Amino acid sequence: MAQQTDQVLDGPARAYQFIREQILTRAYLPGQRLRGQEIAQAIGISRTPIREALGLLEENGLVHKTDWGFVVRALTLADVEDLFKVREVLELEAAREARLRVDDEWIGALRAILERAQAQLESGHGIESIRTSRAIHMSIAQRCGNKYLLKMLKSIDDQVQMVGAALVQKYPQRSAEVLAENRAIVQAFERGDGAAITSAIRSHIRKSLRLHLSNREGLLSG
Repeated sequence: MAQQTDQVLDGPARAYQFIREQILTRAYLPGQRLRGQEIAQAIGISRTPIREALGLLEENGLVHKTDWGFVVRALTLADVEDLFKVREVLELEAAREARLRVDDEWIGALRAILERAQAQLESGHGIESIRTSRAIHMSIAQRCGNKYLLKMLKSIDDQVQMVGAALVQKYPQRSAEVLAENRAIVQAFERGDGAAITSAIRSHIRKSLRLHLSNREGLLSG
């Protein structure tokens, strides 16, 4: 009986993680209907945890509820522009605070992230590479020591990843550019160069935004 209870409690978390991964890797595309029965069969659980997971995914901005069920959220160009404006403000502040907490161990951890992203890129896994690179930005957020700033950045992280995956699918070369841009950010932290950190982060964010906005049909509009 205890084992069954554990499985029931674990169901929503398993469903959430499965659906989230499908969305962030572009296996589920914007506007696609999410069928509870099909998802339940894919991961071997009942439909009840699926409904709970979809509700949480809606709160976190990855899916949208319609009259006929849940669909993957389709961000408009205006949504992306607003998202990246907020992202830039938050990430620059996190970087400013993190710069005061740099040490060799943390720089080593950032380099390790770059190495993993490089290996994924060389293996032809562009989306996985940029998702790994994204961990650099969340590590900066954690390093800054501001729990409220970290919470805000976590709340938009999945949507930032959605945009990144869409860009790589449309512009495959973007994965190599993202890696180079994140390497420049890490090098600036290693030197302790505040102006270079700000410039590298701002350039990285704005390059992604420009690419997205240049596609007037919208990369995340379904």
